[in-house]
Amino acid sequence: MAHCQILSAALHPLKSVRQETIVDYRYYQTKDIGSLNFIRRCKELRMPLVDIKKLVAVQSDGNAPCAGVDSLIYQQLEQIHTAQYELQQLEEHLQALANCCANQQIKDCEILQHLNAD
Repeated sequence: MAHCQILSAALHPLKSVRQETIVDYRYYQTKDIGSLNFIRRCKELRMPLVDIKKLVAVQSDGNAPCAGVDSLIYQQLEQIHTAQYELQQLEEHLQALANCCANQQIKDCEILQHLNAD
């Protein structure tokens, strides 16, 4: 049996076979290490836990169509595009605020005036 220390409590619901020890390590079968690596890679892609569970489950049927997996990846890609757009908008807003104030005293600070405006 191989051993692996779990770094994230979010993974625990996905793995049902584990043996805890006194030194806070958990021992997993070799196949479980592969599953944990798969889950880690999905988390690196910022996939939601519910989608990771779906991807773990779908692997049990090797003859199933890939359409569901493709759909999850495209949904994640769309969420990334949305987040990029929102971050771009935030950056532009912050840059406009940073550029609007050339005053030296708080009482004249145009940034604070914009933030306090209705």
